[in-house]
Amino acid sequence: MNASTTTLLAAFAGTAALTTGANAATVIDFSGIATGTTVTNQIAGLTVSASSPYADSPEEVFGWDFNGYPEFDFAGQQAPFTSGNATGRDLGQGLALRGPEGVLTGFGVLPEPIPTPLEKRRPAGTINLEFATPLDSFGFTIVDVEGPEEFETNTGFFIDFLSDGTEVGVFDFASFVTDDDSNVFDPSIEFGNRSANQIAPITAAQLGVASFDEVRISLGGSAVVAQITVNAVPTPTAALGGLALLGAGALRRRTRGAQA
Repeated sequence: MNASTTTLLAAFAGTAALTTGANAATVIDFSGIATGTTVTNQIAGLTVSASSPYADSPEEVFGWDFNGYPEFDFAGQQAPFTSGNATGRDLGQGLALRGPEGVLTGFGVLPEPIPTPLEKRRPAGTINLEFATPLDSFGFTIVDVEGPEEFETNTGFFIDFLSDGTEVGVFDFASFVTDDDSNVFDPSIEFGNRSANQIAPITAAQLGVASFDEVRISLGGSAVVAQITVNAVPTPTAALGGLALLGAGALRRRTRGAQA
């Protein structure tokens, strides 16, 4: 590798940590982030934030441990999961919306504040994922989302795709489970309490655009997002070096298509 190629690769590595190959996908399972930690920019190339309709909300996303948090052993965000196409799988860790300490709507005010309360009000808010590298596809696992039961109280969409701040595609729950004319309909998905579902990667082609760089996931209640799968749009860097740039132990690379 010559000096100019090395320089280009180093410059790119400083701005993104996403796979850049044409037929590769990167899985982000958040296992490198301490449980309960507020998640912002710990993963290179990904900025995480939250939005909420409530004035008292911290508007924070935090790392969730599916096998921990004994305070929530009654909740549907804990393994084992009983329905959906991702039951029985080790989901690593996930992302949840933090609620105001000591308050769990539906369960009243706890006698003592707990340090990592889930936001359980409806709608809970939105997890915003901004990528430094334009994406060709995006998929994820969603835990404990009731789906169609949330139609009357959700925020109007389930998944919102944006490019440079402009909305390029929106899908609601019905698109996945009741609208068999939708290009994302998946009969294996079963939303509901204590469910775990893998949402297959949605591509830029399905949205009718060349790429997108932001995804917003609207949560009707205390759902958890896990195992994000992304494919970055090929760049000149990939052509020069063919490298997959991975970040901080929180990303695992899977190669697909090469053996097909």
